[in-house]
Amino acid sequence: MLQGQFVGVDREVDLVEPHLRTWEWSAFLQDTWKATSSLTFDVGLRYDLLTPPTEAQNRLANFDYTTGRIVIAGHDGVSATAGVQTDRANIGPRLGFNWNLRHITQLRGGYGLVFRRPLDGFVYKTQPFAYTFGVCSSITCPGGYTSLAAGLPYPVAPDPQNPSGDLWGTRSFHERMLQSHQFNLGLEKEFAGNTARVFYVSSLGRHRTRYFPDYNAPPPNTSADPDSLRPYHDFVPNLTAIDYTDTEGASSYHAMQATFVHDLRHGLTARLNYTWAHGLDDDSGKGFGTVPALSSKIDYGNSSFDVRQRAVATLFYDLPFGKNAAGTRRFALGGWQANAAVVWSTGLPYTVLNANDVSNTNPGASAADRTIQLGSARLAHPTVAKYFNVDAFVAQAPGTLGNERSNQLYGPPTRHLDASLFKNLGLGKEKALQFRMEVFNVTNTASFASPAAILGGANFGRLTQLTAGYTPREIQVALRLQF
Repeated sequence: MLQGQFVGVDREVDLVEPHLRTWEWSAFLQDTWKATSSLTFDVGLRYDLLTPPTEAQNRLANFDYTTGRIVIAGHDGVSATAGVQTDRANIGPRLGFNWNLRHITQLRGGYGLVFRRPLDGFVYKTQPFAYTFGVCSSITCPGGYTSLAAGLPYPVAPDPQNPSGDLWGTRSFHERMLQSHQFNLGLEKEFAGNTARVFYVSSLGRHRTRYFPDYNAPPPNTSADPDSLRPYHDFVPNLTAIDYTDTEGASSYHAMQATFVHDLRHGLTARLNYTWAHGLDDDSGKGFGTVPALSSKIDYGNSSFDVRQRAVATLFYDLPFGKNAAGTRRFALGGWQANAAVVWSTGLPYTVLNANDVSNTNPGASAADRTIQLGSARLAHPTVAKYFNVDAFVAQAPGTLGNERSNQLYGPPTRHLDASLFKNLGLGKEKALQFRMEVFNVTNTASFASPAAILGGANFGRLTQLTAGYTPREIQVALRLQF
């Protein structure tokens, strides 16, 4: 960096400050029907109309993938939304029921179809209203820029008829609202002052947002000039990567959620939650979008947030000491409360990637595509130095795709115990002083992040990092005045 040498350059400059506008209309109907003395239904219907953004002065552009040309809002018959159509088919039914069975038992369930705006962050910034300088190497940079010391091109308004470099912020003309089909069905039973619940919970996502960092990626190849193989090279030869968003993603989530609640009795309150779940999608894994046309098939795998099992237990106990004492003895022994929280969950999934772009679908990039997986990567006794079977992965032949699925491996579990001790002192009407001693991560247990997963890397297969937000043992003491 000090010498001005670089592997690649990518630069984007906004040439205008867009003033985006959108409308969000909703209507909702709901009725409750008490079918019997023990069975109640809630029925609803919602309609959402969420329009694509427009810009106050039509400073909005998009890319027409049928003609290979940039289109500008309000010009040459292009709509104010730069070609993006309004999704008007957003009718969401809702149905819920509650059935009181015998012995203080309830059966509950529901279904709802929910619509949300695509998760594009309103990033509608593309040429000619933004200047982009495409990814290039120190050899292939336009104008012969061989080092950063030579500087970069000055930002200018690009010619929409001859775009160059990267094209950011493009999206599908046929954008749909994100759909979430949500289900649940479960039993709740009360007994001896306790409550137990077991529910099946599901969410099926349709028309999820998929973000492709390069929709103009060349197919797998071994060419020395992969840019010439890009799908839109014949239309726009100076254009490299095209940043693209569509709404053709899909996901599924299924879970068993169990809860046990011990209500306050004899000074003790306790709660235990356990979730057993599985999430899948086609847009959150590593190595995504190497071949955009096949993404729905080759990128479908475990979601990046797929936590298979998670258990959380909390306990609050008002210590019985000093309740019948008086004076100094009551002051010293009474008002103590002990608390504890235990968390355990399985690790998050991860993917092994090649150090270099072996398929050559993302020229010049690193860690861009997945490998060949020869067999199971699980070890009976994983260690910090070798958390998975590193011999199960090899690089594919140059110019081809690997067979590894997205997010097939799982990192180490997370677990920690927090505890606290409170002393409550009454100071008269509506005033109290509380002494608090809190210990976080009592056992000082380390929670490791996923291992290094770059094939051939120096730490390949080794645990090298702690999880984000990890806290070693911490002890804090405080006084809290409540009034």
